[in-house]
Amino acid sequence: MFAYYDGKKLIAGLYAYQDLGVFYIDLLWVDESYRYQGLGSKLLKMAEQCAAKNNALYIRLNSGLFQAPEFYLKNNYEQFAKLPLVTASKKKQYDYYFVKYLKGVKT
Repeated sequence: MFAYYDGKKLIAGLYAYQDLGVFYIDLLWVDESYRYQGLGSKLLKMAEQCAAKNNALYIRLNSGLFQAPEFYLKNNYEQFAKLPLVTASKKKQYDYYFVKYLKGVKT
């Protein structure tokens, strides 16, 4: 878990874990009033450093359309899948899957 606080208020956080050489980012969140200040990118960099330190082969994450998948593209993540989601409202939504290879590993 990586986090930023404003005093005692949690304003941004990232939850990740590693399993079998893969570093998974499960959640990245920035309070709406603190967005566009670079906190999300800083959290990603912290997670990437942790993944490299722990000899992960790559970082993997997924993001919904409503969660700004372009943010990950801007931070040099490669989209490898896009899957449709079924929603109660029947509005078209997608889940985007991203990867970032570490140490020059690419398959």
